[in-house]
Amino acid sequence: MPDEAVLSLTYHLEIAIRNYSIVLMFSSTRRVLTGWERYIPGNSMRDSSTLVWEQVIYPAEVVEPHIQAWLSYLLSGLDKEFRLDQILRASSDAEADKSASLRKASA
Repeated sequence: MPDEAVLSLTYHLEIAIRNYSIVLMFSSTRRVLTGWERYIPGNSMRDSSTLVWEQVIYPAEVVEPHIQAWLSYLLSGLDKEFRLDQILRASSDAEADKSASLRKASA
């Protein structure tokens, strides 16, 4: 029986250090796998990836809602309807409001 081709679609979340900055990247990879590639993928996945989202991040500003949004976006299959930029902005605004409330309460 001949090997059947299998379409492999994977989503990636990557954090990399580039030119003195830390970059958050989401990408997808679509490949047709045949034979042993289905079980042991080659190292060429990076070559066939499509960058979907890239953003410089500052570790001191990353809070739990950001990480939750990143993982939700990844699990959504990088769905365009997800609007990661709006969710990150909303969680940043909420964190700023919380900090302002705490400052007022301690004053």
